[in-house]
Amino acid sequence: RSEFSAIATNSGAGWFATQLFYSSAFYEQTVLASSPQDLYDFTMQWMNSYLTLSENAIRNAGETGRLDGLINITAALRPGNNGTAPTGEGQDDVVTSLLGAYDVAKYFVGDWASFVDQMLEAASIEYGHDGPGQSLTQTVAGAAGRLPPLQRTDMLIQAALAPSSRVRLHSSSSLPVENDMGVFVGPITANIANDPPPATTNSNTNTNADDLYSVAINSVYIVNDTYTGFQYATFDSASSSDVAVMSSPISTTFEFNDWNPYYLYPGSMGRVGAPPGGGGGLFTGGNSGNNDPEKPSALISSNAVLEAASSTNAAMAQMSPPATKLMALPFGGNPEGALVAQVAAVTSAAAGTSSPALPSVFTQALSKQRARVRQSAGLAALTAFDAAVGALNNRAISDDLAVCGQWPNPCGERDGWFIDGGFADNPSVAMNIASYHSRPNADLTKRLKLVLTVTNQRFNAYVQNILLQYFATDFNQGIAPGEYVWIPTHHIPRRSAQLFQETLTADDLLDLVEPIADSNMTTIKLQGTTLDNPAFGLRAGQRVDVLILVLNDPITTFVVGPSVINQTMTPLAEMTRHIASNAELLRRVQAFFGLNTGSATIDDTTDKPDPGANIGDGD
Repeated sequence: RSEFSAIATNSGAGWFATQLFYSSAFYEQTVLASSPQDLYDFTMQWMNSYLTLSENAIRNAGETGRLDGLINITAALRPGNNGTAPTGEGQDDVVTSLLGAYDVAKYFVGDWASFVDQMLEAASIEYGHDGPGQSLTQTVAGAAGRLPPLQRTDMLIQAALAPSSRVRLHSSSSLPVENDMGVFVGPITANIANDPPPATTNSNTNTNADDLYSVAINSVYIVNDTYTGFQYATFDSASSSDVAVMSSPISTTFEFNDWNPYYLYPGSMGRVGAPPGGGGGLFTGGNSGNNDPEKPSALISSNAVLEAASSTNAAMAQMSPPATKLMALPFGGNPEGALVAQVAAVTSAAAGTSSPALPSVFTQALSKQRARVRQSAGLAALTAFDAAVGALNNRAISDDLAVCGQWPNPCGERDGWFIDGGFADNPSVAMNIASYHSRPNADLTKRLKLVLTVTNQRFNAYVQNILLQYFATDFNQGIAPGEYVWIPTHHIPRRSAQLFQETLTADDLLDLVEPIADSNMTTIKLQGTTLDNPAFGLRAGQRVDVLILVLNDPITTFVVGPSVINQTMTPLAEMTRHIASNAELLRRVQAFFGLNTGSATIDDTTDKPDPGANIGDGD
């Protein structure tokens, strides 16, 4: 039986979590594996099922012509490779991400959720899943269905809710064909929260709402004894389980200026804010509702958004102010829970920033590359870049690289769209602790213990910044916890997930790295004291011990297509066997939890109860 109070995962680790909680066959062949070699064999079996699925998918796709056009367009985003590609490890290279996204499109017709559904179903059949109704992906991911050993463990799966989306319209629409419908996400105001009509109706209007979110919102799917459903980093509004939406026409054509209110890189409206003290952040932090371009805010004026869009949109300019409505609950709002396929898809949509169905996110991500082109490639290249982005915007085949909140049904004017949780909080730490803090019996005098895994190829600046965001550090100076921050090396901005009072720099972090002999793996031990973060619902004063396991294996996390699967299958299996057989890693984990390490062996500790909470990083 698990003694972890919670297991929180993000991205591909969400695939692991849904199988762990809802498939006894998966649990028995991983957690209860009799030896490291058994884990090696299981990994090979799982990857072989994925390889077979991918080989069949490419033969049946029939979409290569449309995708060749996308790839040709995307090539224009990096003219001549003459210095416009980003420096460093490429973690924020939007062009590389786009090209990788089209690999998914090539094999699964651009539908990320269908890709995840088919992949998990094929794997579960191969390893002998025999749960209720047989199908793993159609299993309800709710409290009652958790396996007996995990009934006392909360499941938290991280995603990110896009702040805007588009509904592509057709000639049957009452609007001119040259307009789509934009859907904009904002906080719940007190008058909506005090008297909310059912989420399935359109009667809940609030014309007084004025704020919209400027960034993707941290969203976590929670399953515990008292609640099953989504919770958002909107604790500073009237609700953390609902958000508001307003809809208004937007142009089908693309203009970067239409999305200026969302603080495009490297600044908004031609101005760049200098972080206090010369830190590495892109902007200083602002107060909610502050639209000074030098002080970006997580909340922006709906008037500013609508005015910017109406500058190129006659239909919007003639409309009265749109009403605010309650966003429809994701996936029908089934109180028993969403399906495994739905949850696993929203957490892992890593190519979601490439979806033109999410106009502000799409623009924010591409504005980084645009700034590089503008600085180093000249006016002609910039003009070609803008034309290429406009062409990408018109290709609906890329829309479903993000996941509609009603998948497999289409999204409408009341629905949200989700992308990979890494765009809000990659290791899903903040909402994990916040979930504990929201419990009526939360004990802030208790010392929490967290295990955090980092599976990226290298412990580079991108990964370091993921960890530094939780502390006071160079790039969040002057930024209030929960406010707007654009972390250096990252695709898009987010709400600051700072949760510790202490200061930590990159040099401090590197000094704490402890190698493991004869292994790529390293560990890091951190301590912190929580602070108040009103957006995440974090409360001040709790001491937290963190053990970070860093794999450092040179294996890509974007494993798509038969060629890459073949290249990575055996290294992944060998990595799994190495982790499971490493006695020093086991000793460090046991020491962290204060367990007796004198007589432990690899084989007899598989099901040993461990106190505390576990956090997985799926990137």
